[in-house]
Amino acid sequence: MRRGRWAAALLAALLMTLAGCAEAVAEPDAGTAVLTTAGQAGTSGTAALPGKPGERTTAAKAPSRMEITPEMAKAFRKGEVTVEDAQLPPKTIRISAVGDIMAHDDTFQAARVGDTYDFTYMVAELRGYVEDSDFLIGNLETTLAGASRGYTGYPDFNTPEQIADALTETLGMDLVSTANNHSLDRGFSGLCTTLDTLDAAGLYHVGTNRSEEESRTPLVVDIQGVKFGFLNYCYGLNNPNGIKYKYSVNVIDRETIRDMAERATEAGAEYVIALLHWGTEYSRTPSNSQRELAEWIFANTDVRLIIGTHPHVVQPIEEITVERGGRTKTGIVLYSLGNFTGSQMKAYTNTGMLATITLRLTPENEDTSAVESIDCTMLYIDPNAGQEKQYRVIAMEKAMRDYDSGTDPLVSSKDYGRMRDYMEAYREQLGVLPCVRVR
Repeated sequence: MRRGRWAAALLAALLMTLAGCAEAVAEPDAGTAVLTTAGQAGTSGTAALPGKPGERTTAAKAPSRMEITPEMAKAFRKGEVTVEDAQLPPKTIRISAVGDIMAHDDTFQAARVGDTYDFTYMVAELRGYVEDSDFLIGNLETTLAGASRGYTGYPDFNTPEQIADALTETLGMDLVSTANNHSLDRGFSGLCTTLDTLDAAGLYHVGTNRSEEESRTPLVVDIQGVKFGFLNYCYGLNNPNGIKYKYSVNVIDRETIRDMAERATEAGAEYVIALLHWGTEYSRTPSNSQRELAEWIFANTDVRLIIGTHPHVVQPIEEITVERGGRTKTGIVLYSLGNFTGSQMKAYTNTGMLATITLRLTPENEDTSAVESIDCTMLYIDPNAGQEKQYRVIAMEKAMRDYDSGTDPLVSSKDYGRMRDYMEAYREQLGVLPCVRVR
C-alpha cells in the first residue's frame, strides 16, 4: 500500500462522503486480472480468461478511480482521520495455508464410497480452525485429470476430483498452487483438465497454465478490500522431457519471477505473496539455495511473504532483512508447511502445519512483511489402520486432549506418543520468532 494511494483515497472519501456517494467502486485499470473472494471480476468491457471459475479477466481501458471503502467513510465521520494526516485505522487480514494435498493409493481407496469418492471426513475436523480466516491456500500436489486417465498415487498422481469438493465445501478453500514436480503426471491434457476441474469447483489456481496468455496474466485477488497478488513457481518436474509447452508450468527462474511480480503490482496488487515448491525432500532444514532465493526475491521484487512446500516435512519460519531501492525491507518466509493429506507414514511426513498469518496493513509498514502473528496449528495424519476414518487429518493439540479425556477413541496410545514428541520438536523448531505461536 503506497502512502500516496492512501492519501488520495482519503481525500476522495471525504469528497464522496460530502456528496453522499461514499459507496463508489473503483474500476480496474487496463490489463488487470482482478478477482474478489466472492469470485466476481470487473465487468466493464472485460474479456474472460481462464483462471478461477472462468473469471480471470482483463479489463478494457477505463478511467481509474480509487475504491471508497466503508472504513474510509467511517473514519472521516468519526473524526479519526484528516486529509493532512492521511491515515486510516490498520487493515487486518487473515491468510491461512496448508501444505501438500496428495492422495496415495491407500488414501483415495479409503475415501471410496460405492462407485464414487468422499474425502470430506479427512479434512472435516479442521473446519473450526479456518472459519475465521479471510482466505485459505493449499498446494495441490496431484492432478485431477479424471477417471478416464486412471486414478493412481505415487509416483504418477491422479486423484479423484471429489477431493476438490471436500476442500471447498468443507474447508472453504480459496486457492491452490499447482506448479510442482507432479504437474504433468498426466501430460498437458491432464494439466488442462485439472484446471478445468478447479474452475468448476470454484477454486482460484496459480502456477500452471492452459495458454501462453494465461501464463503472462498475474493473479490478483481482492480480499476484504485489499488486492493480493499470488505467484507460484516450482523447482522442476519429474518428467522434464515431457513438457509439450514451456508455458504450461511455472518453473523457478529469477527474472521470470521478477517480471511476474512487477505485473502483479502493475495490476493493482498491494501485497504480493510467493508460493514456492522447492527444497530437499524429507529435510527439516532449509537448503542454502532456498535461503538464497528467498533473500533475492525480497531484495528484487515486491514480494513480502513466501510460503513454501515440497519437502513433505515442516521447515522453520524466518524473517529476512534486505536492502531494496535504498531502503531496508523485511520479509517472512515459511520454508515448508509439510504434508496436508496423503498416507506417507515416515517420521514427520505424517505431519504438517496449518499456518494462519495475521497481516496488519498500514501505509507505514509497506517495507515489512506486515505480519502481526503466525498461528501454527500442527497437524497429524491419523492412519487408523483397519478402522473408520483412515488418514483423517487432525490437530495434534486437540487430539491429545481428546485422548486424555477419552472423547476420541480413534486416537491410539501409539499415536498419542508420536504427537507428543512431534509437538515438543515443533515448539523448538518454530518458536523462534516472537510473532509465531505453536499450538
